[in-house]
Amino acid sequence: MNDIRLRGLVACALVLVAAACGGAGAGPRPVRPSRAHLTPEDFLEASFTDAYSVVETLRPAWLREYPTSILGEPERAQVYIDGMRLGGPELLRGIATNSIGHIEFLNGLEASQRFGLDHGAGAILVSTLAR
Repeated sequence: MNDIRLRGLVACALVLVAAACGGAGAGPRPVRPSRAHLTPEDFLEASFTDAYSVVETLRPAWLREYPTSILGEPERAQVYIDGMRLGGPELLRGIATNSIGHIEFLNGLEASQRFGLDHGAGAILVSTLAR
C-alpha cells in the first residue's frame, strides 16, 4: 500500500514539475504592429514632413486606386481629419507630421458601413494632437 502511495506522489510531483517547466522561457508573445494604424512612434524618427509621405512609404496599399467602371473615375480612399471629411489622399500632403496623433485605415467595407457607400476604397482617418 505504501508503495502505491509513493508512486502516486511521485507521479503527481512529476506532473507539477512538467507543468511548471512547460511555460518556462516562453514569455509573452511579441505584439505585432497593426497594419491599420500608424502612430508617431512609427514615423517621427524618419524625416517625413507630411502625412502623405508617411502613408506612401509605410502603408502604400492605403493609397491604391480601385476601378469603379469602364467609364468612371478610379475610386480612392477618402481622408478624414478629426472626424471631418476632406476629400482624397492628396490632402494628406497638407498635414504636418508633428501635428499627428495617429493615422488609421478603414477598408472599403468598414468605411462604407461607417460613412456610406461612396467609400469602397476605404478611409484614412487622421487624428491630430490636442493643442
